[in-house]
Amino acid sequence: MSAQVWLHTYATAGVRNAFSNYVLSEFTAEKFSTDIAEKHRRIFIKCEKSQHMVGYLRLDFESPCPSDPNVKTEIATLYVQEHHARQGIGRGLLDQAALACRTRNIPDFWLSVNHENQNAIRFYDSLGFKRAGSMYFELDGEKHENFVLRRSTNQPASSRMIRKATTADRPRISEIRNAVRENKLSPGSVSTVANTARWIYDNGTFWVWEEEGAVQGFAVADTRDGTIFGLFVHPDHEGRGIARALLPLACSDLKRAGFTFATLNTGPGTRAERFYRADGWTDTGRRDADGEIIFEKAL
Repeated sequence: MSAQVWLHTYATAGVRNAFSNYVLSEFTAEKFSTDIAEKHRRIFIKCEKSQHMVGYLRLDFESPCPSDPNVKTEIATLYVQEHHARQGIGRGLLDQAALACRTRNIPDFWLSVNHENQNAIRFYDSLGFKRAGSMYFELDGEKHENFVLRRSTNQPASSRMIRKATTADRPRISEIRNAVRENKLSPGSVSTVANTARWIYDNGTFWVWEEEGAVQGFAVADTRDGTIFGLFVHPDHEGRGIARALLPLACSDLKRAGFTFATLNTGPGTRAERFYRADGWTDTGRRDADGEIIFEKAL
């Protein structure tokens, strides 16, 4: 996994000998065994799904920050397998790393990120990391700039909560539904969707994710037919684990209503399709009307 993620980050123009030699010499079982054994110097935090590791973080306690040697704790590695990216795993690993630092009375930590890795830079920025200079990784005579980022381990997370929607949330929920990049409403479905939404507002529950004073995502089940009626996140807040946190609540509503399976449909070839497959939903066929995939999951 380490080799896979590293190559995805640095070998953007393809794999050459210098890259392959580095990966084969650096990411070895012997080196990992040595690093894991030195528990006074570093710890590893891993994330597993179905007994398979999908991400891990390495925290080094004796690695001074280049721009401030007084900050000695580095997040030396934070890798998430590409197929499991944008599912909240990285955020969860960082939360555990911050907790480990606080128990050791460590006030700050730092990390470095490839300056061209805009997804990672945006991710760290969303979690409160600030730029603190640059450092360079040199390989085969070529320098690769890495931004140095740092943050307090005690920094409070932005105010986030999951709650039931109120009448006041309805305009924002509609705004999110209309802002999505995929699975947009067709003109012919607007009336049907609006009627279903009205029924659920009156008889069911919209679960919403509120962050920094605004709803940024919602999930809702239709307890009349056992379907997940909607799971949407505002595009500006995608990739933060919001959908993964909301979906189980809508599924629980169906289970309480007596259903043993939940069903939903989504467009083929979309990020939503990949999300549901990764979350364990089973493809059971296609809808005749529009060819959307019908997914099912046991409750």
